[in-house]
Amino acid sequence: MIRMLLLSLQLLLPGCATVHFTHDLPAGRQPAEPLPAVWHDTTVDGMIEISPPQNLYVACQGRPWQQVTVEYTFSNGLTSAAVTTVGGYFIPLLGWISLYSPWTVQTVCGR
Repeated sequence: MIRMLLLSLQLLLPGCATVHFTHDLPAGRQPAEPLPAVWHDTTVDGMIEISPPQNLYVACQGRPWQQVTVEYTFSNGLTSAAVTTVGGYFIPLLGWISLYSPWTVQTVCGR
């Protein structure tokens, strides 16, 4: 019963966060359409990165980048809660740390 209550609280109360990194474009350049959002994967409460950082030169194909938004969304929180709940079921001590914490990264390049 207590597990169900904790799971319900994890699903209803995930904290969302957003960080914007902005870079001024050179004169004459305009922002392009945003690139498809990708997940950046971390573990152990976000202290260890699983996936490599996004290479903005490669993502923007040599063009300057205008904005990068790193966001912890509801779907990221739901996924993290599900992994933590399953891990905590098999190994109870793992229920106190987040085994998988994905972040959504959205990049806007210049034209």
